[in-house]
Parts: sequence; structure tokens; C-alpha cells
Amino acid sequence: MKDEIVFDNPIDGMRVDRFLSENCSEISRSNIAKLIDNGLVTIFDKVIKKSYKLKANDIINLTLPEIQESEIAPENIPLNIIYEDSEIIFLDKPQGVVVHPGAGNYSGTLVNGLLYHCKDLKTIGSIIRPGVVHRIDKDTSGVLVFAKSEHSLNYLAKQFQEHTNKRVYHAVVYGVTPDKGSFKTFFKRHPTNRLKYTSKTESGKEAITHFKTLRKFRRFSYVELRLETGRTHQIRVHLSENGFPIIGDSLYGLPAKHFQFLNQNIYKKILELNGQLLHAKTLGVEHPITKKWIEFDSDLPIYFTELLKLIEEFDF
Repeated sequence: MKDEIVFDNPIDGMRVDRFLSENCSEISRSNIAKLIDNGLVTIFDKVIKKSYKLKANDIINLTLPEIQESEIAPENIPLNIIYEDSEIIFLDKPQGVVVHPGAGNYSGTLVNGLLYHCKDLKTIGSIIRPGVVHRIDKDTSGVLVFAKSEHSLNYLAKQFQEHTNKRVYHAVVYGVTPDKGSFKTFFKRHPTNRLKYTSKTESGKEAITHFKTLRKFRRFSYVELRLETGRTHQIRVHLSENGFPIIGDSLYGLPAKHFQFLNQNIYKKILELNGQLLHAKTLGVEHPITKKWIEFDSDLPIYFTELLKLIEEFDF
């Protein structure tokens, strides 16, 4: 079954390939170009070119073709393995890498690399997401766990469903956050933008995020967040819709030009970001075989610590 995404609020005068790249963070720029070249992007049902400049009243239809099993191939991709045994594997995912094939990304994902590293993984779980217990966004970095057997997949999935595991994230946000608190809301897909989700709703699934502020600055905060539930984009939505957008978040945050009035060292570093400053710092689960608690940390990426250091130095 093909998936279709509709955009009805384009930016007047912007090239369509640039607009889609900025609004489809889970699809690489090269794959956006391929989708356009293959006639899968239309405006008022007319096929357009990558160079097409949008008009304010344009309605863009982006069709994502169904993924075939044959397209999900093992690839010799370097993996940053934190821990591995016969049942599970913990990986440290860098920013910019997609967890599994989908939405126009058929190669270069962690699953493609895992299929090469773990020869029997293809039979575990679904065709598109073999071994996948949970996901983090393409531009979010940090620790993930994958299952290497059907038993382990089911055992770990149950922990995520029942919220008995431990998931801790770190983020840098714009605004001064309270010392600590929780966001408890309903949560569902955004009514007008299919790529987004919202907590500004009176129906949907429950979403709970707990936070504490690690450091406060004049205009920024460094926060730690613990997920009680794990909805898609949950942390990004909860922070943004409560007035604390994550720095570098192109979908829910502020554009980089918003920060041009700040110290130029900070502004320059924000301009260099390739995604949101959100990092999956800690992940703990009960081992599916030994039943012992295991927990692993992921170091903050360099671009994260560099910007944080500049904020500490100049945002006073």
C-alpha cells in the first residue's frame, strides 16, 4: 500500500526540493530528488521538476512507494556497538542516520547494517523492521536496543509497552525551563500536517514526559527528560508546544535566523547544526534471558557539547 503526504502551506518562491527536504526530515535530500524525478511529487496532480518554485496556494502531493523485501539488503555499514550478546545488541546511533527503511530511505539505515552484522536478523519481526524494538528520529542521536531472537523481541517490546524500562534524553532548548516538572497530555497526528504530531488535543493516546533542568542560562536551558510513554516525536512536541523548542529542530523548533541577534559564536554554531540537540543518553532494560537489569549510556555528540560550552560562555 502506497503512502501519501499532502502539504498545503508551502513557502512562496521556495524550490520544491528544498521545501520537501526541510519538511521531511526522515527522507534524505537525494531520495527527495529521486521521488521528484520519478514523478511521485505532484502539484494539483501535475508532475513537476526539482527546480519548480512554489506558490502560496500550491497543494503538494508526495507519494511514497511501497517498500519491497528485495530492497532491504544487508550493507557493510560501520556500527557503534555498545554491547552485544546472543540475544540483544545496543547501538549508539549518530545524528542523520535512519533506524530502518521507510519513507523513501531504502538503504544506509541501521537495519541495513544490522542485517550484514547479524546474519539471522531478517527472520526476526517484520520485513521492514527486523529486530527493531523501538526507534529514535533520524536527527536524534543516542542509544538503541535491537533484538536478535523472536523471544527477545517480544520480551523487550513488552517492557516498552508497559513502561518498565528506562529511557533518559538530554536536550538544549530555547527558553528558561522550570526546575522540574511533567507533561501529561493526549497525543495524536497533527490535523493539517501529516508529518507532525500535537499534544494540543482533547483526544488521542496518552503521552507523559518528565523533565528536570540541569542548567539554566539567560535564554537557554539544558534539560534531562525521562519518557514514561514513547510516542513519535513526543519530547520534541511536548517541549515545543510548552514554549521550549529544541535548538536545531527544523520541524517543531525555531529557524536558525531567529538566533542571529545572539552572540555570533552561538549563532554560527546553531547555523552549522544538522538537526535537533536531542540525545538518547541512557537506556535500561531487563535482559530477556538472564532477567538482570542492564543499562548503558551514550556520550553527548561533539556538536552538542560545543554549542553547550558556547552557551555557558556567552549566554549570561
